[in-house]
Amino acid sequence: MTERIARWPGRPPSRVALCGSDRSALIFCFFFIKEKEGARPLTTTRPSEEQYRSVSHQAVLFPAQPRTDNPHKNRTFTGMSSYSPGHCNISGAQLLKRKRFAAKCLGLTVWAILLIEIIDLSKWWKLPMVVLFTLSAIGIQQVYFNFCYVFGLKGLYGLDEVGKTKTVEEEEYRRADRAKAQRMIISSVLIGILLTAIYFFLPV
Repeated sequence: MTERIARWPGRPPSRVALCGSDRSALIFCFFFIKEKEGARPLTTTRPSEEQYRSVSHQAVLFPAQPRTDNPHKNRTFTGMSSYSPGHCNISGAQLLKRKRFAAKCLGLTVWAILLIEIIDLSKWWKLPMVVLFTLSAIGIQQVYFNFCYVFGLKGLYGLDEVGKTKTVEEEEYRRADRAKAQRMIISSVLIGILLTAIYFFLPV
């Protein structure tokens, strides 16, 4: 319990008893008396000592609780840490494994391009690059979407450590996962073909 000086407009300063962990906060209680429209401005009345103590004890016994009606505060973003049919089926260690796979594919792709250009191989050696471009595309998509196309085709999902998977029981969810996996495969193949064609006809 501590005391602070409260200054009210037009009145001498008075001492107010405070309690609570935050002793720097001063609890004010204003009582407004509304007058009719066009009358004199709103006036204030000085609360009594009992009202101060009542408000102080209520603030200590019933502290303010955080709002729970905010739809954006506790939002769980799709594809981050929970299974979502057709959107997310991996996280944690499973996602880290796909990141390493994507990094290896990209590194191998760059190494193969440097090898072809340094040795000055025939341009026909550029055609097998479609495999590396496709694998790199599928690896990047798995990391970006938090979705493993193999799990999607098999109806599995893994949110824990590597080797631990769960089966998707609902047929509707399995169809959504298969459709997502098929879209990823088709788009990766198209990206691989496009990049190979660009690299093949590139005048280098």
